[in-house]
Amino acid sequence: MFVGDGNAFERVSIRHAGFTPDEVIEASFRILDQVPAITAGVEVFRARQLTGPESRAFATAALRLRYEDAQKAPVGPEKLLEARRYEDAGDDLWHVFNRLQENLLRGGLKDETRCRADGKRFARTRAITGLDQNDQIRLYNLRASEEVCP
Repeated sequence: MFVGDGNAFERVSIRHAGFTPDEVIEASFRILDQVPAITAGVEVFRARQLTGPESRAFATAALRLRYEDAQKAPVGPEKLLEARRYEDAGDDLWHVFNRLQENLLRGGLKDETRCRADGKRFARTRAITGLDQNDQIRLYNLRASEEVCP
């Protein structure tokens, strides 16, 4: 589970081999102690309403992380902002953050409005399956969201 890359929350980890049940129980309680702070962070994100230009700037910045040149990316920022489910609709930072993260990580997006330089259509975006890419996208989204939030 990833929450942030700063010192806002304590890092909790357990070795995958040779751990004892007591270590798991202790780690679980340490995570539970952090739930109020995590919940407060989510509420801050939900309270921050983004304007259309702010959402597009956030999406463009996230797109540049995945693709070096946002102009040559197979999807545009507007496509990344689309909700896959009704529950994901909303203009607050929490909903925008989650839509961007899901759309970048899951892939499967096709933007019919964009063409490659040779005039052919782009294929669907690919899901991120490598842990290093996954971490990079999540951490960047968190940093970018902190920059949007006053």
